[in-house]
Amino acid sequence: MARCELDTRADTICAGKNFRVLSLTGQTCDVSGFHQSFDAIHDIPVAQVATAMTLENGETVILIINEALYFGNQMDHSLVNPNQIRAYGIDVSDNPYDRERDFGIQHDECFIPFSTE
Repeated sequence: MARCELDTRADTICAGKNFRVLSLTGQTCDVSGFHQSFDAIHDIPVAQVATAMTLENGETVILIINEALYFGNQMDHSLVNPNQIRAYGIDVSDNPYDRERDFGIQHDECFIPFSTE
């Protein structure tokens, strides 16, 4: 099963095999690693993507992400940057030690908890 992992080093959300494309923007990016000796990956499409997630209460929600880099089957997991979610005005608590806030995404329609596993 593919996972979504929080990653503040990725400057945008990278959608792996657990996402499906809803629409393509027509834009592509060349993606580089954190070190100049790594070869860039060219022509990664920018897309609106979606994935399903089952909440603890058994309800399944569809997460829709705008302007993600779509890697599809090239990545066995996805990287989610909480700063990009915040930029869209959605409240994110990504500090597992913060006792004042629940660890996860607080959306108007539901709370999406994060796991530390």
